[in-house]
Amino acid sequence: MKKILALVGVGLVSVCHAEDATFPTAILGQGTMDAAFSVVSDSNSSIINFNGNPGRQSLDITVESAQIRYGLGSDWHVGARLAYRSEGVVRTDFSSPPGHFVDTTSEGRQNPSLWASYGFINDKASPFSLSGTILVTPDTTGKQDSRYSGQLVAGWWSSDTLRLYGGYSVAAGRDRDTADTSGISVGARTYLSETVALIPSAGYTRYRATDTYSSRTQYQIGLSSRVRLMRNTYILPGVMLYRNSSGASKDGLFRRDATANGRVLILEFYHLF
Repeated sequence: MKKILALVGVGLVSVCHAEDATFPTAILGQGTMDAAFSVVSDSNSSIINFNGNPGRQSLDITVESAQIRYGLGSDWHVGARLAYRSEGVVRTDFSSPPGHFVDTTSEGRQNPSLWASYGFINDKASPFSLSGTILVTPDTTGKQDSRYSGQLVAGWWSSDTLRLYGGYSVAAGRDRDTADTSGISVGARTYLSETVALIPSAGYTRYRATDTYSSRTQYQIGLSSRVRLMRNTYILPGVMLYRNSSGASKDGLFRRDATANGRVLILEFYHLF
């Protein structure tokens, strides 16, 4: 989750330092460190068909994660994230013939993530900003394939209380059965007071076809808020709704209809040291 810096008077600038540090394009200054802890709950359900047998499949995931970032100077910072999936349940029910299956193999420790970010346009006096990030998620658990991703984000101060951003991202892995992705995202930081900001967002992701499954798309919208608890410490609750397009295996045996009720709940605690 990201935050907004509002330039409304000298006093407001000083208490909003943390928002500036976590805007999507921001780069931490040399020797600066921040940390965040988040809990993310994701659930969806969809109608499926396997070899003529109709059914329904639901997914419930809860992930706890902790991350730190550190500013290296010269417009660079680095970061690391550790995550644990306390809930990862896939329930599948078929009707003809009846059958019920539960898969929890994804639960437990998740692959760590390491990244480096560079500020191409990182002038605090400019209304424009641009940064890029390279992220690596190596397979250390045997549960997910290693992933490599990149992101480019641009930001713009529209007014003293409104900051906009837009980004493009790609991700790929070595497993040919795991879809490579590309996507765009847009959002805004609307500062309502010295302690509260609203953060609407929207995005589109394309999952490319694999050796075994067709391509898919996902649309999502979200709304979160940022509430200051104390100096440089914030809580950020949020919700995102998404919809996936239909998909099918290339052998024609399995089909999944569009997911109409995907929902993500997010709660994050952030602190700038």
